[in-house]
Amino acid sequence: MAAESRHLLDAGLPAEEAVGAASWVARSWLGLPGLTEGAPADLVAYDRDPVAHPEVLEHPARIVLRGRVVR
Repeated sequence: MAAESRHLLDAGLPAEEAVGAASWVARSWLGLPGLTEGAPADLVAYDRDPVAHPEVLEHPARIVLRGRVVR
């Protein structure tokens, strides 16, 4: 996600659109639902807002894969 967002930012896309394109917008485009109760969770959490601070995309605070914290 970090590399994809960086390429989009370098191409001039606004930060909100670049982060969205590499995350929630891509999910919607693929026809996948958002987070739903009981569904396996794959997510990345950051200490700061990645839209305001895109550099944090390189350093996630938490990574959850299939509902398990891996970092």
